[in-house]
Amino acid sequence: MACLLALMLSAATVGTASAELPAPNWMPGFPLLAGPQVILMWGPVPGAAKYNVYLDGKLIFKDQASFQATQAAPEAGGEHQFEVVAIDASGKEGARSRPGIIKIVMLEAPKDITLLPGEKQIQMRWNSASGAMVYDVFRREKGAKEFTLLGSVQETRYTDSNVDAKKLYEYALKSKDVTGKSSGYSKIAEGGLAVAASGPADKKMRVFALNAVPTDKLGTFRFDAFPSDIAVSATGIVAVSADILLLSEAGVNGPYRPLLDGEKGFNGVGIDPKGTRLYAANGVTGEVVVLSLPAGEPVSRFKVPPPKPGELSYEGGKFVRSNPPSLNDVAVDASGNIYVSDNPNYRLVKLGPDGAFLGTVGWEKGKEEWLVFWPTFVAVDGKGRKYVSSMTSVSVFGPDDKFIATVGGLGATVGDFGKVKGLATDKESRLIASDMQNGTVQVFEWNEEFRNFDPVGFLSRPDGKGNLAVSAPAGIALSPAGDVIYAIETIHKYASGFKVQWDKLKGLKK
Repeated sequence: MACLLALMLSAATVGTASAELPAPNWMPGFPLLAGPQVILMWGPVPGAAKYNVYLDGKLIFKDQASFQATQAAPEAGGEHQFEVVAIDASGKEGARSRPGIIKIVMLEAPKDITLLPGEKQIQMRWNSASGAMVYDVFRREKGAKEFTLLGSVQETRYTDSNVDAKKLYEYALKSKDVTGKSSGYSKIAEGGLAVAASGPADKKMRVFALNAVPTDKLGTFRFDAFPSDIAVSATGIVAVSADILLLSEAGVNGPYRPLLDGEKGFNGVGIDPKGTRLYAANGVTGEVVVLSLPAGEPVSRFKVPPPKPGELSYEGGKFVRSNPPSLNDVAVDASGNIYVSDNPNYRLVKLGPDGAFLGTVGWEKGKEEWLVFWPTFVAVDGKGRKYVSSMTSVSVFGPDDKFIATVGGLGATVGDFGKVKGLATDKESRLIASDMQNGTVQVFEWNEEFRNFDPVGFLSRPDGKGNLAVSAPAGIALSPAGDVIYAIETIHKYASGFKVQWDKLKGLKK
């Protein structure tokens, strides 16, 4: 009996000694990349005497007594894996933790610098650089050896107002990361007010004249509610949102009428390229209503589905949006696909010609950024590019629905916006955007070399000085003849109101 008990005790002792310690768990948010170092922190493991820590499979901390450590950040770019393992009293390692991954982004100098010369200033644009938190802007006169620091900015734009019209300048940029480390100089961009040596700086801002149609009656048509969006068919039929109205150039004296029995809540309208269907986006019901043209009779309507739980989320579910859709605008491509902006879900929804849900544009699962923030107006050009505005910028997506570029940013200078209130494209696939706050309508052209849109001009009333002569341009569209139809605010003696203006456009040609 004593022999049997001894054997049982021996077996129990061996079993206890050979039991592997469980894997440690990383504390939430760790490993943490903090500037030039990585902070490691994990939870204690019962029975552990010490811990070993590995970086990319190599032991970096041996017999660590505490539950935390600090390690210099790896110099090589890319993903790096930290693992921690508990050690028992006998010195035996237990199970390794799941890999704690950090990503080192190598600092690069900015690329694709664009110079946009004005009459009294030179604006700079460039693409964001990997690892950059701040950009240092340098300038020197052409022929000089040393650069002078003009300033440091976080955005990818800078305006140089201290320029001499008789001189040429060379500009360069450096990136700085969160630690203050700088990249080398970017490629030099050369330009000036009087002469632009190369690239987009060769472009001059042009004024495209607007002249009111002498027989225009449309300009006298006034609205009780703000006409937030306008669309024009291939045959010249004008659709206006708020109440859905069909207008003609004859305006108040011509064939205009409310559709859908005065149904409310419509924010945006779009017409298919063939001019046979009118689409109206309802911000209240989340529906797209389809009407025939020119009759204006209802054909169908369909609800835009909300995002599925987790559909619009950061990797790991850190951020999720799944709100009831609130639609702002709608546009249709040459294949009949429908694009609808959904404000609260930060997405551009793609629907088939029959209204079937085809996917989301402006959100790529696993990428920790929103490519469309509070989307408002939508346009599609003849090359299949999609444009969707936020308050102060326009995001551009290619025919494959992949992100291409961002146009504009907050400001009151050339190429910037205060409040985008309308988008249109012309036969040359140029982008035309109205800015209600700054009182401008700007024209942008695609620059293939720099893979972005350059501001090339603005629409002007007959004074020719860039003054639109209206207080608040909003929804905008181009007629088949290239005329401009847009909504404006008008000030009366006792109150303000709104009207739709139809202008002949001169000069917007290649």
